[in-house]
Amino acid sequence: MFERMPMPRATHHLLECEAELIFNGRCGTVFEVRPEASLIAWKEFFDLETGEVHAARSSALTHEDAARADREGRLAVTRRPGSANAVGRPSRFDRSPEEIRRMEWRKSYVLASDALVSSGAMRPSRTEFERCADEILAAGETRDLHTQMQKNGYAAKRGGASVEWVRLKASPKSAAIIRRWYLAWKRGGDDALFDNLRASGRRGTRMLDEERAFMWSVIEMRLDLERPSISSIVDSVQTAFDVHNQGVVPGTGDDRILEVPGYDAIWSAINEIAPLDHAIRTRGLKIAYRDMHGVGIGIETTRALERVEIDEYTMDLMVLFRKTGILELLSDDIVRALGLDGSAKRVVLSAAIDVHTRCIVGIKLGKEASARLMRDTVEMIYTEKTPITDGIAEMDWPMYGRPGLIAMDRGAAYVADETYDLLAAAGITNFGAPAGKPWLRGFIERLFRTIHSKLLQRFSGRTFSDVVQRGENNHIDRASVTLEDLLGFLTRWIVDIYHLEPHRGLNGMSPYEAWMEATANLRPAEMSRREMRHVFGIKDKRKYQKSGFRVFHLDYMSDELHALNLREAEIAWWPGDISAIEVKVGPDRWLTVPVTDPKWIGKTHIDHTAWLMSRRERNREHEAIANRAKYALDVESYRRKQLSNLLPTIMTAHELRLEEERHRRYLDTASRRMNSAEPRDLFADEVETEIPPQGEISSTPPVSQPNADNSAPRHPEVPGDDDTDDLMD
Repeated sequence: MFERMPMPRATHHLLECEAELIFNGRCGTVFEVRPEASLIAWKEFFDLETGEVHAARSSALTHEDAARADREGRLAVTRRPGSANAVGRPSRFDRSPEEIRRMEWRKSYVLASDALVSSGAMRPSRTEFERCADEILAAGETRDLHTQMQKNGYAAKRGGASVEWVRLKASPKSAAIIRRWYLAWKRGGDDALFDNLRASGRRGTRMLDEERAFMWSVIEMRLDLERPSISSIVDSVQTAFDVHNQGVVPGTGDDRILEVPGYDAIWSAINEIAPLDHAIRTRGLKIAYRDMHGVGIGIETTRALERVEIDEYTMDLMVLFRKTGILELLSDDIVRALGLDGSAKRVVLSAAIDVHTRCIVGIKLGKEASARLMRDTVEMIYTEKTPITDGIAEMDWPMYGRPGLIAMDRGAAYVADETYDLLAAAGITNFGAPAGKPWLRGFIERLFRTIHSKLLQRFSGRTFSDVVQRGENNHIDRASVTLEDLLGFLTRWIVDIYHLEPHRGLNGMSPYEAWMEATANLRPAEMSRREMRHVFGIKDKRKYQKSGFRVFHLDYMSDELHALNLREAEIAWWPGDISAIEVKVGPDRWLTVPVTDPKWIGKTHIDHTAWLMSRRERNREHEAIANRAKYALDVESYRRKQLSNLLPTIMTAHELRLEEERHRRYLDTASRRMNSAEPRDLFADEVETEIPPQGEISSTPPVSQPNADNSAPRHPEVPGDDDTDDLMD
């Protein structure tokens, strides 16, 4: 049995040569990478806070400092040397869904034209485009429809389910336009098909400086604590303009007629006021502070991850899709998507292997092949996988980093636009092997054969390769492995068996030893968390609240975000790290906003979900205890109310009269006072007794008798001065 080898804390290498970055607000370019640091050429920098100008210079930035700055959101890698984005053009990540949809619509007709040109049916001339216009339009429309159906998962929709379609124009205006798109696409690729609508429209004002100053004077006069409506302010501004124009005398120096602004112009002017200034004017300083203050490999390779091969494999094993163990943490939507209905099915394994070391750097299981499964596999290449092995395997899984080239086949999931966009955004070279030539991806194909022969043959429920080999074996009834079991078996087989066995292609070394040797001097480059959010993050629109943006029960806030005071913004959230999110605060500008609760820094969405589930289980137990206590209190309270007659009970007539008499016993009314006798003195019933002489003690106690004369009571004689007995004793 192997002992668990302690792993030293790895230093993350986020930078590479020719990478452009922003560190603490200053721009620079990496021109050399050393084992301990990166040499960076910094550009001239102007500090807005101090007014100091820092001259251009070069210095070293250690890998540890870069990793710390990345964790704290002070490091942003703006461009990688292998990135497909042209300088000065927006990246695909910054494009809106509407822009991408318009590009895809043009691309459908361009690809239809390219197919005709490639087949020799027409030449790329304007005359030929006009001659084949009808054929191009029909083929382009069919391609566009097919693209939309694939993008919306039309084949996976159940009957009656709604599908969102993005409708554009029925067809291009002319064949000349399609030819112009075709030529641009030949020169610049997909980026040349994007339009420039984002730069259209007048963003300035048509008002003269004098008109604008006059309008501002009226607005500032009306904005006060009375908080007038916009309509009232518009009326005041327009009235002031009319009065001014009526007082203009022709021939004088001040004879310019001012154009009266409309509702939209006045409303836009009010919106330009800083939110804090507007709140102070209309709510007062105290209320404004209360509401607005912040609360935040046959193939030669030279290094690890130089070439990675990815492919999918339908396992020859029936797996029980049951919701057990860790799968209970999944939401109902994910459970339905995975098809966890308890039946036995075959699963699809998507795997990635590093050619240089033969290490498995990513695996994902799904019920069918898809672009999303491939995307998740690529994402796993970048992420550290040691936490996955905790409690399952004895060894670590330290194989991760940024791949230089990914080789894959021409399957439907790998030729999708989503896949191309993902690899281009990550700066990965895409090597698409021709169909029917598996030897061009021999390493991943050999891996699947190893998994089939050394792992899957250990379990019952095998489907075999054909019906002849299967014979009378009922693979469905013999299925005994659940999806959770397969995940655990596969993880441990990879980490504790495959990575540790000597490999013939590595001259007897194990994949684990080959990785350690290849990364001893220089680890593969990694992507910063900000880049991971841009490439693999989920984009959505969220409303801004007083505590910031809320994503999955966590708040994200920073001083810079609070100063912007956004109402709604587009965010990018990555489940692999919930320390921060990206918020779009302007055209082509994203702001990194950290999580408010520091205990979630460096955590993943799985960590947060597990914590929520554990708290939910505790809450369920506490809720059951509280319900039992509430019920016992209600029962006991009802019993005590009955005992204390606080609840109405049935009485007899005699008991009712006695109860009424008891309640009237101490009733004080004027008639009772008049009918009652005259009150007597406090000592009216005191009877005078004989006082024996001093020194003599009477053998019989004194007798007290009622005094017959109530009107003139007699008091006992006052004892002498030498008598010290208390009269009241």
